[in-house]
Amino acid sequence: MSAESDFIQGVWEIIPDESPEWVERVASRKGDQGPLGDYSTILRFMLDKGVPPEMIARFARIVGYETAFGLLCFAGDPGYLNQAVDFEYNWGIRVFDPQSERIIGSLEGVYESLLTADPSGREMRPPDDA
Repeated sequence: MSAESDFIQGVWEIIPDESPEWVERVASRKGDQGPLGDYSTILRFMLDKGVPPEMIARFARIVGYETAFGLLCFAGDPGYLNQAVDFEYNWGIRVFDPQSERIIGSLEGVYESLLTADPSGREMRPPDDA
């Protein structure tokens, strides 16, 4: 595997899968005022309104994908946001040698590979049963 494919695979590990098991588990938690404290409350509200757990999980995957895609675009091009901001620095996704910790390369345009690397093979298309 290449550094790019390993990186993209790691990004897909962060994006929630479409398995709905987590929805009921998170919805059963008690809400609080801490960070993400309303997560379970929001899920319970959606479930109480009749939104199926499968649809909630699919929506979470779509939001996760859109977030990952946006971050990858922004990492590769600060102008992606179309803001008139003049950054005094540059950033990107760099590849380091694990032994020497020296930069051995960079990943360019990885956002272009994200969709085609969807582990489901559907490139974020809806499931057949949707």
